[in-house]
Amino acid sequence: MRDYSNGAMHVDDFEVVDVYTGGHSTIALITTDERDLTLMINNYQIEEGKLYRFTYLERTGTILSVEEQ
Repeated sequence: MRDYSNGAMHVDDFEVVDVYTGGHSTIALITTDERDLTLMINNYQIEEGKLYRFTYLERTGTILSVEEQ
């Protein structure tokens, strides 16, 4: 949470390479063309091969919001 309070957030467009939920509907591990990200509350329909705009915490890679591009 220190990243969040310090404003260490980024907004970037990434192409999704892989989405892994491991059978859990609330957490998704997302591999993009540039880095790995974690979506703690998986309430987005993220598909491989599509471009998304992610707002995420820099250090942890935790996604705060997702927009399809």
